Amino acid sequence: MVISCSFLEVGQAHLSDDAAWMTPAIIRSSILHTIEGGWGRMLSLFLHHLLKGPLGFSTAGVAVELEDGPLIIYANLSVLLTDGEGWRRL
Repeated sequence: MVISCSFLEVGQAHLSDDAAWMTPAIIRSSILHTIEGGWGRMLSLFLHHLLKGPLGFSTAGVAVELEDGPLIIYANLSVLLTDGEGWRRL
């Protein structure tokens, strides 16, 4: 399973650009089968760490450089997309 994310703040035009996206986690299916709670638990723990931890996007923010200059973005999860396999694993 792969987690990729971006920020709406970069603007609609940039969301179609590969450079606007990051892939912070890739987890092999063979590993997921060994974890109690599987993909749902991994996703929950990862999102909590990414967003709500002491250095999370919604608490500490993240510094980015945009065309208009530097910006600190404080982010919350607004959209979660997956394919059929991803939903089956939740």
